[in-house]
Amino acid sequence: MYEDDNAKILEKLIDEDFGIEYREGSRWGKAVKHDSLVLDREKGIFYFNSKHIVGVPLTYLMDVRGMSFQQAREYLSKYKYVDTFSHTINTETGDIVVYPKLVDIFYDSGRSSDRRVYWYSRGINDTTIDIFRLGWYNGFSTVPIYMDGSFRQFQLRMDGEKRQIRNFYRGVGPLLFNSDVLKVVDDVYITEGLTDCLRLGQEGIPSVSHNTGAGGWQEQWYKYFLHQKNIYVIFDNDQAGKSGAKKVAKNLGIYRTKIFNFSGYEDKYDVVNFFQDGGTRKEFIELVKNRSKYLFELEDNGYKNKR
Repeated sequence: MYEDDNAKILEKLIDEDFGIEYREGSRWGKAVKHDSLVLDREKGIFYFNSKHIVGVPLTYLMDVRGMSFQQAREYLSKYKYVDTFSHTINTETGDIVVYPKLVDIFYDSGRSSDRRVYWYSRGINDTTIDIFRLGWYNGFSTVPIYMDGSFRQFQLRMDGEKRQIRNFYRGVGPLLFNSDVLKVVDDVYITEGLTDCLRLGQEGIPSVSHNTGAGGWQEQWYKYFLHQKNIYVIFDNDQAGKSGAKKVAKNLGIYRTKIFNFSGYEDKYDVVNFFQDGGTRKEFIELVKNRSKYLFELEDNGYKNKR
């Protein structure tokens, strides 16, 4: 029933804090005092759903008991604790421990068709879901984000009355999405949202995005775009999208970066809407190339009479 000693350690920790009980023959344990806290003995991982926490013994000690990273490491030294599950990201505010194994766990959790409705409704097919390991956790659709060859973050997305988009880990900071494609293409499309990026990728159009919204572009990302000859910024048709696109163009270079915001379309129109309305790959590429503009060609761009 146990995958490794991690499950046994978690069982002990949960039992000490809240008590734990099992149904006969089940791999799942549930805390007596918190029914949203469960232990998967087969995978050696716990889920504290009401607090949006998931992980292994190290996570439990830090996020449930409130220990520091070093305190948790020291506490676990008395056990046969093997941490093959995490890696540490150094940030300005301290070390953040993330768990790449969750990519597969969340992906497996989201395999059923009813948990892929979020993606299907946006035209994202099973092939794209499988390639990018899109998953499911506690009511959220999940998008894993990698940078510089390592897993860094999940973006969580939910529709309905509780519609929201947020990050899984706190404190990791802004990240580029699908940035590895920049190593192999000369031309690239930058989208405002991750779903738009996924949809373009599905059409065979090289694209990247980021997890910080229209205005969240980071100047330090310039280094990832050193070899791109043509850059197309495809942000939403609203004021935030137009302002954010200009910020990107100023950073990446006004003579190689063109902006397209679906001007003339309805407010907030985006890439997903274009393909939902029956647009094709060829039509999209032609539309962008024919109607995108350099920053100095736009009205109120701050570059008038400076060329």
